[in-house]
Amino acid sequence: MTEATLQPSCPLCQHATRWCCRDRRRPYYHCAQCGMVHVPAAWHLSANNERAQYDLHDNQVDDPAYRQFLSRLAKPLLERLPS
Repeated sequence: MTEATLQPSCPLCQHATRWCCRDRRRPYYHCAQCGMVHVPAAWHLSANNERAQYDLHDNQVDDPAYRQFLSRLAKPLLERLPS
């Protein structure tokens, strides 16, 4: 069975998903119902590995790289909020 024929259910709305693409490591699936793109649970980090990855970051408000990272979320949200 290939990743294109696997159809895991959406972790958000539980509808069927379809394979949409893959990066160098893992496949991605798209839910036509809610629009979520996700990787199968087998690719999720364990709680310990997730914490270890998080601990590699030095999230300081004065760090320009951290501010740039946050702006990828903040800018689109601010554009949608009423002024």
